[in-house]
Amino acid sequence: TYATGPITVTFYANRELTQVVGSYVFTSTLGGCARRHFIATAVWEGLSEGSHRYWVKVEGDHYAADNVVEGVVLVNPVQVFLPIVWRQR
Repeated sequence: TYATGPITVTFYANRELTQVVGSYVFTSTLGGCARRHFIATAVWEGLSEGSHRYWVKVEGDHYAADNVVEGVVLVNPVQVFLPIVWRQR
């Protein structure tokens, strides 16, 4: 979907979306059909070793109610893991 900013991406530490990890505001324009993308990041301080679930909500003028995705961050002091994000339906 074509979208113009501002688009707010908020990362949460709980399913109820009450514990904010961080936010990112995108102020430009995104073309539809996955022609452009942007990267939103947040620093999550104080994580212990293990897996940690997170939720991401996208808010803007062009987004309907189905705008939350869930992912996992794996913390291991010996290895490096990249986060995994998937959409549940």
